[in-house]
Amino acid sequence: MNNSTTIAELYALIDWKWLIYILIILMGIVVTISIHYSTKKTKKKARQRAYIEKQLEKLYYPLINILNTPLPNLRTDEKELKFDLKKIAEIIPFKHLASDDFIEIEKRLKNEFWNGSIVADNRVEGNNYDISFEDFKEFVEADIKRLEEKLQSIKNSG
Repeated sequence: MNNSTTIAELYALIDWKWLIYILIILMGIVVTISIHYSTKKTKKKARQRAYIEKQLEKLYYPLINILNTPLPNLRTDEKELKFDLKKIAEIIPFKHLASDDFIEIEKRLKNEFWNGSIVADNRVEGNNYDISFEDFKEFVEADIKRLEEKLQSIKNSG
C-alpha cells in the first residue's frame, strides 16, 4: 500500500458536506457574538451621551444662566445676591443629575442657593459659607466644560 492510495482513500471517506455545515455554524456563532458585542458597546455610548446631554440641558446650562443673571438688589446695604426662585424651582428636580463634587460644593453653601439667595463674598462678615459665589460659579463652569469635553470624546469615539 503506498501513500498516495491511503490519502485518496481517506479523502473519499470524509463527508465534506457535514464539515461545511459545521464551519457555517461556527462562522454564524462568531458573527452573532461580534454583532452582539458591537451593539452592546454602541448602546452603552448612546446611554452615556444621553445622560451627559440631560445633565447639561436640565441642570448645568439653566444653572449657569441663573448665576449669570442675579436679580437687582433693592437694598444697597445687603451683600446678598438674589436669584429668580421660579427659575431655581425649575431645576431643583434635576439636582440628582449633578456630579458628586457639585453636591459637595452645594452642601458647603448650606442649600441657601436653592432658597433664592447667596452671599456674594465668603469673606463678608456674618457669612457662614466656606465658599464664595464666584468660586461656586467657576466650579459650575468647570463642570460644564468637563461634561462638554466628555460628550465630545464620546461623539468622536463612536
